Amino acid sequence: MPMTLRQLLTRFALAFIGVFILAAIAASMFDIRLGSYVNTAALLGAAMYACGSFSEKNGRRLTAGEGRKAWMGMLAIDLGVQFLFAALLGLVGAMPSLFSGTTLLAFAFVGLLHALALVAMVKYAGYLFDKQQAARARKTAKAEKKARAARRPPSTLSPEPVHGYQNTVPMELR
Repeated sequence: MPMTLRQLLTRFALAFIGVFILAAIAASMFDIRLGSYVNTAALLGAAMYACGSFSEKNGRRLTAGEGRKAWMGMLAIDLGVQFLFAALLGLVGAMPSLFSGTTLLAFAFVGLLHALALVAMVKYAGYLFDKQQAARARKTAKAEKKARAARRPPSTLSPEPVHGYQNTVPMELR
């Protein structure tokens, strides 16, 4: 059953938020301070997972239009999660103000970096799918060639009898 863009974005959101929450739990268990690298790693991994699932289920990569829609949807989810996280930090007093100039500048900068990373991941997922399809095609062609060779009748000039056929070449000429 083909996957829709809505399903792709749902899969991305669940993977992104799930990895983010698991990383936060692991960090609190081991008393590790989370950096922006965790957010970026979760973002990139979730994008690859969602786009790869789309390609696998549909048997094709995202078209240019679908790629743009997927990219914009993933970016909106990413920025929404970041905004929600910043708002929660503001409520507990860990962040001074959500609408300060510094915070908004940070959102703009991180948003730009994440937008570029998401474009790269959507394109890279398509590239990997194409590469995987080419490898499958080569493997299938090789197996078909081997099967055709196995179906050919044996040569009458072979030195050993093959599958019950007798050689027609005199012993002196072998």
